[in-house]
Amino acid sequence: MKKSEVTRKFITWLDSWLDQANVGDKLLSIKELSANYYISEKTIHTILHQYAIDKKVLRIQGKGTIKITDNYTIYQQVIKSPNRLKSVDSLSNLVRNLIYSGELKHGEALPTVKYLTRRFRVSSKTTVNTLKLLEKEGHVTKVGRSYWIGSLKNQIHPSGKKRVYLFIRNEEELSNIFRGSALGHAFRKMEDVLGSSGHLLQYAFLDSLEQLVKNWHESDEYPYGCIMYGLDHTDLDRIQEPLARIAALGKRRRMPLVIDWGGTADPRLPGGAFLFPRANIGTTVARTLARFLTAKKFGAAVFFMDFRNLYRNPTGIIAFYDFIRFRTELKHVAPGFAYRLAMLEMSAEEAARPLSAYVREDFLARPLDKYEPVPASAVAAEIRYHQGAAAAFDAYAECGCWVFQRDHHAKEALDWARARKKAVPRDLSIISLESDPAYYHHGFTRCEPDWEGAGYLMAHVVVGDIPIERTSKGFVRVRARVVEKLTSR
Repeated sequence: MKKSEVTRKFITWLDSWLDQANVGDKLLSIKELSANYYISEKTIHTILHQYAIDKKVLRIQGKGTIKITDNYTIYQQVIKSPNRLKSVDSLSNLVRNLIYSGELKHGEALPTVKYLTRRFRVSSKTTVNTLKLLEKEGHVTKVGRSYWIGSLKNQIHPSGKKRVYLFIRNEEELSNIFRGSALGHAFRKMEDVLGSSGHLLQYAFLDSLEQLVKNWHESDEYPYGCIMYGLDHTDLDRIQEPLARIAALGKRRRMPLVIDWGGTADPRLPGGAFLFPRANIGTTVARTLARFLTAKKFGAAVFFMDFRNLYRNPTGIIAFYDFIRFRTELKHVAPGFAYRLAMLEMSAEEAARPLSAYVREDFLARPLDKYEPVPASAVAAEIRYHQGAAAAFDAYAECGCWVFQRDHHAKEALDWARARKKAVPRDLSIISLESDPAYYHHGFTRCEPDWEGAGYLMAHVVVGDIPIERTSKGFVRVRARVVEKLTSR
């Protein structure tokens, strides 16, 4: 590969990492980046120097490179002088940004003045003046000696009930929207936050959308927001026009349109809408896990997937195409990473069929060719089919990292390791992509989207009381996290 192509590939990855990383996340070391991308350390220094000038990253001698943005200048001071802030502006910027990202949520108490003073090594006068400024701006409310996020008046005594429409396709969706998938956590949180802010969800079917929009226009009475549950490309065929009218109304009348989008990018989606794309959540999880595995110095991992959940599983998100995203992100961060996919619970007849019998190649190409063309045959060579989990475990006994789609298979792996006197996590790390409460006591390390954070942000798009962080493509940013417990080193 030519030098210029290698450099372009690295810059593409770096832009992608900056788009998904949280402010304050640390980049791999210069030496690791050089080894992963076969590019000189001098070239990487030059590229990162320009990104630092553009205020995209902060480079600290002896500490590495950290993501920042123009809106997060506070982090430059926090990181350069750990735990020390020097001004009211610095401390207030930090608190604002934590509120805007949903890390500090409305109705939660801030730490005490004494704690903030010690934590950031500022004077108590600076801390008190910061809190007074935030109170004046409406970001916090003082109750007794404590400060609380947001206005408690609207939470304790919401003014009236403001209608917000939640559109679904049918009654079955209505009964499952708050349960039946991990997305239920997001929508439960959304309803709780809306209710505490004086907003009332009113449910309606998509088939009635066009007539409702006409009624709102004729009566000049509009709801405070519209939320679309699980839309996909087929829905747009019949509701594209009323969606566009709602989006246009929202700009003039503060009636936000929130779309829970289950498809891929579509130019028919109305501009101005707040999009929560499910495919993006899968990508966020893949990138988060890729960063975690490479940071832990894993050079190989086996991903275990239940064939019965090829297209959809109870989490509602992590399916076959997401496992291809894992491969893409891992190979992008660490080209030499050894990726394997073990397909479980397949009959001999099912295993004899080619991959193309189950997955359309044009759909496979979308996550696979994200950074560079990759033939489907390369993926097919990395997949092995197994009738039972035990046989798969025996086949990959030498690999030190296993990642599971389902918690019950992770439990089987834990039992398998104990029976063979393999120490977890010393000899084998086990990571789950599911979050089934029935298996919490096993202490599985897991990688998952921040569902409650997603619901919180959806609600505040409607409430309109805080700016909502978006990606470079305009999607509402939903974060993922790795919760480290007992099964990873």
